[in-house]
Amino acid sequence: MDSLRLMMLLAAVAVTACGPADSELDLSLASDSDALEQQKFGLTQSELELIDTLRPSLRWRRVNEYARANGFVAGFNNYHWADYGSGIVHGTILINNPQAMEWRDVPLSELGNVDIDNIPEMFKRASDYAANNGFIGALPSFHEGNNGQGPVRGVYFFRPGYVTWVDVPTNQLRNYSFSVSNVREMMTAANDYARARGYAGGLPTFHEATYNGVAYRGILLIPSSTAEWRDVYVTEFDKYWTETCTPTQTQTCFYYCDGFCLPGNGCLGSRNVTPGPNVAHCSDESAVMPTADRSCEYYLQKPANWPCLP
Repeated sequence: MDSLRLMMLLAAVAVTACGPADSELDLSLASDSDALEQQKFGLTQSELELIDTLRPSLRWRRVNEYARANGFVAGFNNYHWADYGSGIVHGTILINNPQAMEWRDVPLSELGNVDIDNIPEMFKRASDYAANNGFIGALPSFHEGNNGQGPVRGVYFFRPGYVTWVDVPTNQLRNYSFSVSNVREMMTAANDYARARGYAGGLPTFHEATYNGVAYRGILLIPSSTAEWRDVYVTEFDKYWTETCTPTQTQTCFYYCDGFCLPGNGCLGSRNVTPGPNVAHCSDESAVMPTADRSCEYYLQKPANWPCLP
């Protein structure tokens, strides 16, 4: 387990993994995880925009403000969502044990002057700081300020004994071929891995490395003695930390080859293409991107004013 924690202090190694899915991972145990796939294509464009028209760091600030206003230490979305008939809810992990965490205003210079909207880098830098200061892991609040000596970022740090760091082989994560910088996929995969093993939730560190030829990604497993899951209406988060952005309109083109698949998404036969709905979002990581479930199927995201070419 210590291999990735040591290696992350030096450099993150890019990994491309290939292998079978984890036979131990029972997604039926992952609470609302299945609802993500069930509801994804049933939402209207306005509902999709309600989810995705967010500056990346804004989602995290709002959840933390919601958590504090409702008596919790901190919180984060696990990036699962659903609509059970009365509105969209976000799966939310709320830290309910005040002993589990310590807040610090960390000088931005000690976090590598990272852009606050770069979610993976914020997590990696905060995790590095945690490891160097006796903590198990970190949850950036994505608040920023100036303490009179320079810019600072708010970070919650997990104390030893309240969460467990594990190095997870990438082939044990759902849809494991995704990039470690894909926030939505990393968050849902970490959550599903943790829930299937009896934890309240999981939080990726966004570090990856190879050790003895095996690719790993770091995940914090959060027990029910430290946190709880709640489905929170997305409109609840809108009440906290008012902030807007200028969204980008994109559209996803769905391609399927009726014939033989060729390398590089080539097709020997007829290629079918179906335009998806236009979606407003404030960064590439925020856009809803489905996962191909057939070998001849793939998706392409493009500006909304460009056609889906055959």
